[in-house]
Amino acid sequence: MKYFIVSLIVVIISVTVFFSFISLVNGKTQNIQLIYKTANSVTLKWEKKSQALGYQVRVIKVKNNKLIKKVFTKNNTRKIKDLKPNTTYKFKIRPKYKNQYGNNKSIKVHTDNIKFGFWGLNGYDTADGYNYVENNFNSTVYQVYSSGPNYNLNTLLPMVENANMKVSLNITGNYSDFDDAEGNFDITLWENALDHYFNNPDISAATQEYIDNDIVVGIMLLDDIYNFTGADPTAQELEQMACDMKSHINVMTWVREDINENLILPNGSFKFSCLDAIGLQYSTRKGSMADYITNQQQAADNLNLDIIAGLNIADGGNGSSGQQGWSGSGYYAMSANEITTYGEAMLNGMDNVIMFLMWEYDGVEHWPDGTIGSDYFNQPDLRQALYNLGKLAAE
Repeated sequence: MKYFIVSLIVVIISVTVFFSFISLVNGKTQNIQLIYKTANSVTLKWEKKSQALGYQVRVIKVKNNKLIKKVFTKNNTRKIKDLKPNTTYKFKIRPKYKNQYGNNKSIKVHTDNIKFGFWGLNGYDTADGYNYVENNFNSTVYQVYSSGPNYNLNTLLPMVENANMKVSLNITGNYSDFDDAEGNFDITLWENALDHYFNNPDISAATQEYIDNDIVVGIMLLDDIYNFTGADPTAQELEQMACDMKSHINVMTWVREDINENLILPNGSFKFSCLDAIGLQYSTRKGSMADYITNQQQAADNLNLDIIAGLNIADGGNGSSGQQGWSGSGYYAMSANEITTYGEAMLNGMDNVIMFLMWEYDGVEHWPDGTIGSDYFNQPDLRQALYNLGKLAAE
């Protein structure tokens, strides 16, 4: 009798453990959240499962139900890269246990278009001005330096939202604000500017709401990162700056400049994590577009960076336009044909492009010969070339 009771207890325990494990394995991965998406990537987060060794993410293109890739992660968050713009994907996530997988939980996400627009918009930063550039240039976004949180939250961002526009902000300042007495980049000065901007927790929360509503689509940490007369910021400093920014808001972070040896560390395994993207700006002085695309694409891939592509339309032409550029003698604005040729090459030839920005469209500044830049680009052939480029970015 004693033996029977002991055996019965063992059986009950075994059955309980077995069905508990079956329940554990069959329990779906719950609460999948879309954290962030771009034209080429989706970042997801989900609830952790007890005893799971990791998670398999399967990426399926909804249009043809084609499995694109499988990835495995030990964490409960994952950024899926190398996706196509303006495309719907299903992401199936299931936990991996010692001997088998659990059931799937899925979420559908439609990737963004490539956001297309300009730097500046001085003179057009009004409701009517936004409407003009949207309608005439197919523009959806612009980049602007604006370091006043009260102005941004109470004036600028509501105006952008009401116009169905999007904006990428520089909220800390330009390179000339962050050099020490010897001309070296001083990260402490930059961090002080960041802390000054977010001196109230309410600013972070209010800004995050505009980010979550896809009005603020990025923060440029620093422009002209190689323009210091002394030491330029290192890759580690740029990564630290991006992490500092993300301690306040969850936003896409980027810096502007072509990739060169300053960003390639002796440790070849280094890849950015907090820094999301690099802003490229082609001009004919940089050589052939084909070589430029090849070199910059490879460098961005090696560093785990998305690309904000773009053209220097105000200064980067080859002279065929006959229009002296923003910098004066020896510099030329791009012609309509150049804008089409170079822009199409970048949009069709580069991967992981999340935004396309051109420098610059400005209705206030006079170029050295007296030309106002927006007047030049408002000419019918140039306006049409830019509009067509915006249309291509949206496809």
